[in-house]
Parts: sequence; C-alpha cells; structure tokens
Amino acid sequence: MAGQSLTESLRETLALFDGTGTPLTTTEAADRLDLGRRSTYDRLDRLVDRGRLDTKKVGASARVWWRPPSDDPVDETDAARVLETAPVGLVAVAADGTVDRVNSRARATLDVDESAESAATDLRFYDEDGDPVPPADHPVRTVLDDDTPVSDRLLEHETPDGTRRWVRVSASPRADGGAVLACTDVTTLRQTQSELEREREQFADELREMVDRIDDAFFALDESWQFTQVNDRAATLLDSPADELVGERVWEVFPEAADSRFQTEYELAFETQESRSFEAYYPPLATWFEVTAYPSETGLSVYFRDVTDRRRRERELELYEAIVETVDDGIYAVDDDGEFVLVNEQFCDLTGYEEAELLGADATTVHSEAISQRARTMASEVVSDDRDVAQLELDVRTSDGGAVPCEARFSPFPVDDGVGRCGVVRDVSDRLEREAELERRVHQQEVVTDLGQRALADRNVDTLMRTATELVAETLDNEYCKVLDLDPATDELLLREGVGWDDGLVGSATVSAVANDSQASYTLASSAPVVVEDLTTERRFSGPDLLTDHDVRSGISVIIGPRDDPWGILGTHDTADTTFTEHDVNFVQSVATILASAIARRDDERELVDRRAELRRRERTLRRAHEIIADSDRSVEEQIESLLGVVRETVGTPYASLSHVQGSDYVFESVDAPADADLGAGDVVPLSYTNCDRVVSTAETLVLEDVERDAPELADKAGNAEWGISCYLGAPVTVDDAVYGTFCFYGMEPRTEEFSDWEVALVDLLSNWVGSELERQQHVELLSALNGLNEVFNEITTAVVEQSTREEIEETVCHHLANSASYQFAWVGEGDSGSQRVVPRAEAGAEDYLDGLEISVDPDDERGGGPTGEAIRTGEIQTVGDVRTADDYECWRDRAEAHGVRASAAVPIVHEDTVYGVLNLYTGRENAFEGRERVVVEQLGEVVGHAIAATQRKQALMSDEVVELQFHIPDVFETLDVDAGTCGTVTLDHAIPVTDDEYVVYGSATPDAVESVHAITDAIPHWESVTFRDDGTDFEARLSEPPVLSVVASVGGFVESAVVEDGDYRMTIRVSPTVDTRRIIDVVTDAYPGAQLLKRRQRTRDDDDRLQRELTEALTDRQLAALEAAYHGGFFEWPRDVSGQDVADSLDIAASTFHQHLRKAERKAFDYILSSAMPAST
Repeated sequence: MAGQSLTESLRETLALFDGTGTPLTTTEAADRLDLGRRSTYDRLDRLVDRGRLDTKKVGASARVWWRPPSDDPVDETDAARVLETAPVGLVAVAADGTVDRVNSRARATLDVDESAESAATDLRFYDEDGDPVPPADHPVRTVLDDDTPVSDRLLEHETPDGTRRWVRVSASPRADGGAVLACTDVTTLRQTQSELEREREQFADELREMVDRIDDAFFALDESWQFTQVNDRAATLLDSPADELVGERVWEVFPEAADSRFQTEYELAFETQESRSFEAYYPPLATWFEVTAYPSETGLSVYFRDVTDRRRRERELELYEAIVETVDDGIYAVDDDGEFVLVNEQFCDLTGYEEAELLGADATTVHSEAISQRARTMASEVVSDDRDVAQLELDVRTSDGGAVPCEARFSPFPVDDGVGRCGVVRDVSDRLEREAELERRVHQQEVVTDLGQRALADRNVDTLMRTATELVAETLDNEYCKVLDLDPATDELLLREGVGWDDGLVGSATVSAVANDSQASYTLASSAPVVVEDLTTERRFSGPDLLTDHDVRSGISVIIGPRDDPWGILGTHDTADTTFTEHDVNFVQSVATILASAIARRDDERELVDRRAELRRRERTLRRAHEIIADSDRSVEEQIESLLGVVRETVGTPYASLSHVQGSDYVFESVDAPADADLGAGDVVPLSYTNCDRVVSTAETLVLEDVERDAPELADKAGNAEWGISCYLGAPVTVDDAVYGTFCFYGMEPRTEEFSDWEVALVDLLSNWVGSELERQQHVELLSALNGLNEVFNEITTAVVEQSTREEIEETVCHHLANSASYQFAWVGEGDSGSQRVVPRAEAGAEDYLDGLEISVDPDDERGGGPTGEAIRTGEIQTVGDVRTADDYECWRDRAEAHGVRASAAVPIVHEDTVYGVLNLYTGRENAFEGRERVVVEQLGEVVGHAIAATQRKQALMSDEVVELQFHIPDVFETLDVDAGTCGTVTLDHAIPVTDDEYVVYGSATPDAVESVHAITDAIPHWESVTFRDDGTDFEARLSEPPVLSVVASVGGFVESAVVEDGDYRMTIRVSPTVDTRRIIDVVTDAYPGAQLLKRRQRTRDDDDRLQRELTEALTDRQLAALEAAYHGGFFEWPRDVSGQDVADSLDIAASTFHQHLRKAERKAFDYILSSAMPAST
C-alpha cells in the first residue's frame, strides 16, 4: 500500500506532517486544509490505508494522526538525539529485562534509569480497574517471553514512592531479543477525560431533561444513520416506539424516506456541517413535517414537528387569496366606520384607485353617502334576520370622475365592537347593455312575427313589401329601406318598394346587378349578408348613385330568395356611420325570408294554376292515347301512326316517326310530318346519319333541346347538318330484349323551353307500348307459325313412316311445309361430291326460285358460304333472320326479295353422323326460326333423317341384292399406333347397337392374340372396355361411336366379317345397292389410312338368309338386340356362360327389361318359325 502513488489532494494532506511523528487532530488538519471535517477525515483515513500515516483514538471520540519516522539506519549520536527528541518516553530493554537505555521522558514518567538495579520487568502496572497487572501479562514480559508486541495499552504505573500515573504503553521486540517500551504520560489526559465523562454524563442528563421538556419531536442519528435517541413526541409522530427505533438505521425503518428530500437534506447537513431547515411531505404517514437538522462530527440532531394543519390552512389562505385576486369581480371590506380595510386588484381596476389610496379611506370615496346609509340599513336587517341577503345597485365613482353602473352584494361581519361589511361589486354595464339589446331583439322578433302573420293574411305581395320596408326602417332607426326586384334578362334591379327615397324613384329607379360599384351586385355575389358601416371608407365597392345621391353612409343588404336563384334584395340604409349588430343583420335576413316565402307562395299559386292547366292538357293527351290504344278496330300500324300525331302535338315538334333498324340502315316505318316534308314511310337512310344511332347504341332515351349545345359531338351528323335537325326527343323501342328501332320527335329549331319530364315520360311510356305491341304481334305470328308447324310436324311424322322410299319422304315433307300458312315454299337438296354443288332432290312451291339457283358446298367458293352449304358441312341448322341485311346472303338476296322472302332456314337432314341433305324453308316473317320454332324445325330434320335411315335399313334388309365391299388393312396395329404383336388371330363376330352411339361387339382371339385385344382397348379411344369369358378366348367389347360401324349401321348395312390375322386386317361390309358406297369407302380410309379396297361387287342373297331377314323385320330394335346379345353372349349355353343380369348390364338396361324384351323376341321367333313350318307338315 505504501508504494501506491498519491493524488494531488492526498499529497497536499500528507505535506501537513513533517515526518517527526508530531500528531495532529482531525480538526487541526481540516483548518489547515480549509476543508470540512468529513472530507478531511476521508483523506486522512485513505493515507492510513496506504501506510503513509498512523492514527489512534484519543478520548471518547477524538483521533490524532502522525507521520511515522523513517526506518533508515542512524549512528549512535543520531539515535541518542532521536531518542531524546521523541515525543514519548522510550526504554530500551535487554533480553534479560534490564534497562539498556532510557530517554528523559521515560525517566520522568516511569522513574527508571540505566542502573544495573533497574529492571523493566519490575515496573509496577495496574489495569483500568485498579488491579495489578499479572507478571505474565506485563507488557515487557509479554514481549520478551512471547515475542508478541503490545500496542497502545492504557495502564496505571506506580513509582517506588507510591505515586501513580496513567500511561499508554506500547512494546515491541528487538532483533537482539530485547524489547523497546514506549510510554506516554496521559495522567492529565486521563483526569481530563474523567472530568469530561462526568461532564458528559451531566450534560446527557441535562440534555435528556431538556429534550423531554421541548415540544418539538427530536431524534439523534450517528454517522451510520442509526437512531441513538428518540423522544416521546418523535415516537408519537413517527408512530413507532422509541426503544424499537434506537439502534436501527433510519432508511431501513422508514424506506420511503430514502432517496427523498429527507435523505438529501440530512446528507447535506452532515457533509457541510451546517444546519438545514426544510418542510417535506411523508406519504406513509400522510403528514407534512417542518424539520431542522443540526450536524456534529458524530451525527445529526433532528428536530421536527407536524405542520399538516398549518399547511392546510396556508393552502386555504392561498386559495382564498387566489380567488380574491383572480375573480373577475371587485371584492372589498369596510369596518364599522365605513372605511376600507380590504380591496382586491379588480376593485382597484374598477374604481381607478390604487390599493394604498383606498385602504383607510371612507367608502363614500367611490359612491354617495346615500348608498352608505342604505348599505348600513341593509346590513342591520341581515343581522336581525329581517333580510336574507343584502344587494343594491349603484353607480361607482371612478378616480377620473366617471361613473360605472354596478351591482353590490354584501354581508355583515363582526369587527372589534362593531359590524363591518364585506361584499362583491360587479360591473353591470355589459348586462344593462345586453338587456337593452334583448329589448331590441324582442322588438325585432315581434316585428318579424307581425310581418309573418300579415304575409299569411294578405296575398298582395307589393303591399307586404311596402309594409316590410317601413317596419325595417322604423325598427333599426334607419332613414331608408328598399326592395330591389332582379330582372335576369337585363341584369338590372328595379326599386320595387321603399321608404325615405326621393319622390318618383320607387317603381322606376334601377341599379345594376353586375356593376362593380353596386352594393346590390356585390350582395348577389356574396354568400352572406353585406354590412357597411362607413361607405366613404368602403373598399369592396364605391356605391351606386341611388345611395350616394341620398348621402347614405351605412347599411345592410341581404338576398331575397335562394342564393342560387335570387328574387331580389332587401336593403336598409342610414346617413350616419352605424355599427350594426349580428342581431340587426339576422332581423333584416328574417324579413327577407318572410318576403321570399310570400313571393314563393305567390309563385307557387301561379304555378299551381299553370299545373292544373297542364294536367288538363295531359289528361286530354292521355285520353286520346288511350282511345287510340283501346280501339281494337285499328291495326297496330294505324294505332302507331295516330299516336305519333298525338305525341307530336303534345311535345310541339314538327316531325315524328317510328323507325326500324336493319343492320346499318334506318327504315322509316311510320311518319307524321308536314305535308311538304320530303320524308315518308319506307324511306331508308344510314343509321349513322341520325341521332337515333345514339339511342340504339345506348338503349336509352335521348333528350336534346339544342343539339349543338347539348351534344356538340352529334352536331356534325349528316341528319343534323344536312336536314337542319336542332332538337330531338327519342326513346328506344325494344322487342324481345333487343332494340327494334326508335320512337322519336324532332324539329329544325332549338327549343326555347326544355322537354318536360312528363313529355319525356310520355314518350318512354308509348315507346314501351309500341315495343310491347310489336313483340305481341310477332309472338302471335310465331305462335300461329308454331301451331301450323306442329301440325305439319305431326303430319310429316305420320306421313314419312308410311313412305317406302327416300324420294317419297322428301317430297312429302316439302309438300306439307309449303302448304302450311307459315311458310312460302320448301325444297330438299343434296351435296354432290363430284361437282361440289347442292342438287335439289324435292321441292314444293319453289319452282321459280330454284331456276338457275347455284349453291356450293365448297367453303372457298363465294356461293358456298351461305346457310345451305354451311348446314351440309357442319350438320347444324343455319338461319337468316332478315335476308335484306345478312352478309352471307349477298348472292341470293335479290332472288329472295323477289319472292317476298324475309327469313330462311337451312335444316340438315341427319341421322347419327350421316348428313343426307338439307331442307330449306322460306317465310315472309322477319326473324322467324328463332326460339321454339328453331327447335321444332331442327327436330324435323332429325325426324326426316331417321326416317330415311330406317327406310334404307329396311331396304338393305329386305333387298335380295346387296353390295359387298372387301377391305384389306396391312399392319393395322402400326397404322393405328397400337403397341401389339402381330401373332395370332382376332375375329369380330357380331355387333349389337346398344344406343345410337354405343355398340357391344362379340368376338374371339387365339391365345397368342389376347394381349393384342387388350392393347387395342388401351390405345383406341372408341374401344372403351373388353371382357374375356372363362375360356380365355371369347370376349365382349364395348365401343362408343366407332367411325366405320356407326356409318355402316346408319345406312342399313352391316359388317359381314372382320378378322385381324398376323397384324393384317380383313373386313367385308354389306350395304343396300341404293347406298352411296363412296361414303363408306371414305369413312373406312379415314379410319384406317392404309386401307385398300380389294373388291366391290353386287350379289344376290341366298334363300337361306330370307328367314333371318324376315324375322329381323318382325322384331323391334330392342327385342332384336336382347335376342342377339343373349345368343352371342352365351346365355343359351348349358351351363350358361352369362346370367341375365350380365346381358342386361351389357345393354345398359335393367334385368327385368332385358327379360321382357327377350321373352317377346322369343315368342315372335317361335311364332314365326312354327307358323311358317305348319303348312309344310300338313
């Protein structure tokens, strides 16, 4: 520790000591350093820790510090000198206890010298209790015997002559085995200490008595902040017994005081050794304390008292003072003599006097003696309970001689032997002014109410205006008032009524409504009333002649009526500068509102009269329209023509028309126009020329009073520019949710008045009626056509069944259709694959139409894009709603229009995927063949196709002649991209139609070809599934829409044989000689690109086939399918290969249905066989 470097402050402190060992007390060191005792103590203590100083306690609480001498060796002379100059007595003791050397201080203190007779161990010592120190505990003996040093031991030494002295003894061993004994005579100090202890005890007793006598709470703290003393008052305030506090640290007993102002102040007192006084609040005890802390070197003495009540009173007093000083009213108090004893700042401000001027002055300084007398009387009445409160009104005289109207409320209070008065004085100038203002407002309201009642009673608006101007001028005490009537056409305001103006001006004088110098024009442009207090300084406008000629300086002007549609202006003016209140402005505005209401009521009454006249006119119009619509003797066209005239007269246009949209054309169907107009029914113009184009495209009513103004983008349309159309009202006519045309009215001049909402609604209403009637008419025609078509459909269905050839069927169909009322003519055509032309096969009523008619089935031919060619190519019905506008009817439009044709339908005659031809129907009804009619006509094509197919099948079955086509398809699996081997044989034995598109095929396969059958099923889409029987070679396959089988079956043919052997496919097909074999060949080559036709021959059937053909003819399709499926499926084997349920599942029918068909087929077969065999057996 001694080797540590020292800070500047520690070096400064160490320099106080000279190294001779001279001690200093803490206080001496503090004085020399000019530091506090606590800070000095800390420095000295750190120097001791570092070995630079030594210290010991002296007395009860004092301590001395000294710098130990250096350990450097010295010579004998130096040693003797050091020994003699040492501040303590020193005795050098030999190892045997004899004295080697002694200094003068030791001789004087211990009465010992260096003689041989002197032995240090013989020195007699007594302890602090007066008992002799035992030899073993003798300080010298302790060192010599135990080599143990003795430090600062307080003993009493007895000299040979019996004198006793108190000494402090220290002993240390020497290197040669001896000892050094150091002693200090502290007898005087001991005596002083004893005296001090007696005095201390006496002081403590006195202090305790004094503490017990003082009223303040008291406690003492030591340097560790522990309680050393607590009086009863402190224990009571701290709510803790004194004996429990003593010895405890204050911050532990009262933790809430830690880090609070209490701790801060106590530490400052201890640090600065200066007393600290403060007040602080201690929350746990909810108490304010007044504290004084007195520091000492060993602690603090704290005196405190509970000042909570005083603090509360002070706060109340502060609050009272704050109220007195912050209240807006003046507060005063006078004594029994009527002299001021208290005034607040507001009272001084009210009177204009300083507080010093008023205090002690008589109350008559600020009011009359009469007021003082009244105040005394009223105070006496309050004291005697004759009055509850004392209140009076007075004029308070101010220091500058003025007077302020005030209201005083006061109460008596005792003062010495008399009664004083304290009260509140309030300036009531504003209140009085408000009361006066209220009276003015009440009067204004009465005027407004009276004027409102007059407005209700008197219908004459001019009289009401005249009265209003008089009342406004009188109420506001203005010289002038006026009502200005706005004329929007001339932008001028007429002086309609007024008061105060020069003679002759009312009814003739005008003011500009737009000039910049006009207050009236400024008012019209403003969103609020305009108030002028001094016209000469006005910057917003300069004022018109009407005002300046009458020396007007101030005024108010407000709008009469709504701001966006004003009727005029109400203005009031005066020749003096005037400050108008908000209530004045509201008053003028209220009068203007009454005038506006009266004017509006007058206008409403006029409008009511006009509306009644308009309603009568509308009633007449509606009655005429109703009579026209209800007249069943008129046709729709006649009704529409009459309605056009009625509406045209109503809306006031020279032109009216109902027009129909045909593609990009606009056809006038009915027109009501001047006799000299170059416009009539049937005229056609481009739709884009007209305003109706906008109506058609938007399907909304178009209203244009001025085309150029309302829709400038339409002004350049040819109809508007060339024909001069300037106004237009048109509504869409809708038929079957589509815009049919327009119901419109127009003229050559812009309208001066708008089309009324009722006129627009009338046009909308009648356009809806026209659309409904046209729609109803079309529906009637369509219903008639459908009824006729249904009759024809039924007749054709019955007739075609009875026909035996295709030609007969086609002729029958054409005949029935042409003879119906719905259609003009019909014909059936067939596409010729060689010429790519449509060749007529049958017709009825179409002789002239078909002459020279050319229709192609080639889509690249200009005559192949029409409905007939498209129907043959697609197998779907094609209709034309209007041959006049259809783009794909260009080649035949003239021919059709010449025959009165408006609509046509090309109906493909189809059965399954086979298109036999096309049935063409023509009618004069526009947009026919839509909806239900289209469906029926389309079904007619399917019925005819089915009949033709059935006839062909019948012919194929019953004919003795058949055409046989033999095909060879090499490497069929490779052709069809089927991953199958080429070994083995697959035979397709029989095919049974399940539905129109699905078949069940029975066949067999050699064992080495079974996998090939599975591969075919996996690879070819129309092979849906395959099931092998238990023998592993026979199978049943289900096919969906097989291309070859479907077409062959549709023409009544059948596949005679189909065998795949070693990858090559051989197939033989038989059809009726009437069938177009080219179609069969095309189907096969399409399905099998590598197919080769080996042979085509016609042959006669064997007689053995006749029985099978006749039996097949006798059975229905379902019965034949059930019988063949049972036979080929193994149902008749024994035991059965399949059950009835299995066969039913193959046919997609219920088991009960299968058995029903099978039993009927069996009965017919047995009946046919047995009945045929009976004649032969008889």
